[in-house]
Amino acid sequence: MPCPSSCPPGLLALMAPGLALVATFSLPSQAGDRRALPVEKPPGVKGRTLILLDVNTKSPVRIISENFLSLQLDPSIIHDGWLDFLR
Repeated sequence: MPCPSSCPPGLLALMAPGLALVATFSLPSQAGDRRALPVEKPPGVKGRTLILLDVNTKSPVRIISENFLSLQLDPSIIHDGWLDFLR
C-alpha cells in the first residue's frame, strides 16, 4: 500500500496496529471445518497473534498463518534501530 508523496513517512507505522486488526478480522473463517487441538497452557496465558515488523517494502501485509502477521515498514522511519514515526 504505497503512500502518495504528500503522505508522511511514518503513516504506515501509525496504521500498523489497525492493519493487524483488520487482517485478523478479515481472514476467512473456517471454524466449522477445523477444530482447535487441546493444548495445555500455563495459567493466565492467552492465545496471541505474533506481528513481525519488517522493513521490506515489496509486500506491505502478508499473513503467514492464523496467528502470525507480517507487516513491512518503510525503511525511512527506522533510525538507529528505533521506529521513528513522530516526525
